[in-house]
Amino acid sequence: MDRNKINIFHLRDSPWLDGPGRTILETASAIDSSRFNYLLGAFVRNGTTEHPFIDAASKRKANIFKISESGTFDFRTVSQILEIMEKEEIDILHTHEVRSDILGLICAKIKRIPVVTTLHGWIKNSMKDSFLVFCDKNILRFFDHVIAVSTMIKTDVLKHGVSTKNITVLYNSLIIDRYKPNINDNSFREELGIGKETLLVGNIGRLSPEKGQYDFIMAAEQVLKRYDNIKFLIIGSGPERDSLERLVCSKGMHDWIIFTGYRNDMLRIYNSLDLVVQSSHTEGMPNVILEAMLMEVPVIATNVGGTSEAVKDDITGVLVEPHNPEVLGEQIIKFITEQERFKDYSKRGRKTIMENFDFCVRTKKLERVYENLIGIKNK
Repeated sequence: MDRNKINIFHLRDSPWLDGPGRTILETASAIDSSRFNYLLGAFVRNGTTEHPFIDAASKRKANIFKISESGTFDFRTVSQILEIMEKEEIDILHTHEVRSDILGLICAKIKRIPVVTTLHGWIKNSMKDSFLVFCDKNILRFFDHVIAVSTMIKTDVLKHGVSTKNITVLYNSLIIDRYKPNINDNSFREELGIGKETLLVGNIGRLSPEKGQYDFIMAAEQVLKRYDNIKFLIIGSGPERDSLERLVCSKGMHDWIIFTGYRNDMLRIYNSLDLVVQSSHTEGMPNVILEAMLMEVPVIATNVGGTSEAVKDDITGVLVEPHNPEVLGEQIIKFITEQERFKDYSKRGRKTIMENFDFCVRTKKLERVYENLIGIKNK
């Protein structure tokens, strides 16, 4: 290992290639490799065969270590993490998500190296989740630095004893040049056999309770009572798929609501969508909304987490309160009847993302966080 570089070890416990996962991997490509060695560690439950995050990291030829575990808190993982940190001469540990925070903090304190966490937002689908989130928030003051992906999260963190000087807001961001709207690309519509005259409304994300797809379906039912020249797409995979499909079938909407499963060709899909609807109950800073805005697709989103820091209501999109499918449906109907107004939102939305959510700018700010931590350590 080149000791003229700062060795960063990123640790996460989720297997999904979601917003946080993509941000971690994109940073591996964007960070200055002349100054930083960027290593990844991922928890892998014994017997698990599916791990999209590791698969994606391997395809990118990222330096990733598998950390085996037998349960939610298998403290034998601590010895594995410590062994990697010792062998790779890690200078800074960077954790993501609750279990990585807890176990990573222990390891960093044992090794006496700086530890930083990125808070992508918290999910509380169960009593167990709520307890772990409670624990996570109450150990944050022991981290050397905390990165929040939205100002909303920073405000929450300040209530838990973390000093303002130890918090940096780094929005989830995008590599701007990759996102080039092409209204002439109808390949996804052709794949589905849907003509240009039919409106396509997409809901994109993991099929999980916190993403609110149930509300999206109920909103679609409301819209379909008045309009039938419209299709609703649920794009993603996850544990709720079977129950959501049963709900759609029970309401006789299977001809109008299509489940596509997970897709890795989102850019061409955005080119075919007329509207993106986010129905989430909780978010950090939703990458899907940033992507849709940059691809100049109009957005309707629930006002949760940091969403309002990107979507300015009635300026770059429309915000609605969560858990309210009736209002969500009303706004979709407004889109159908006022499409020119929504096109204006989408043009302003693209400009907003280009100016405020540039991944290269984010990476430079992250590099400064690392250098400051090393400077403090060496004083």
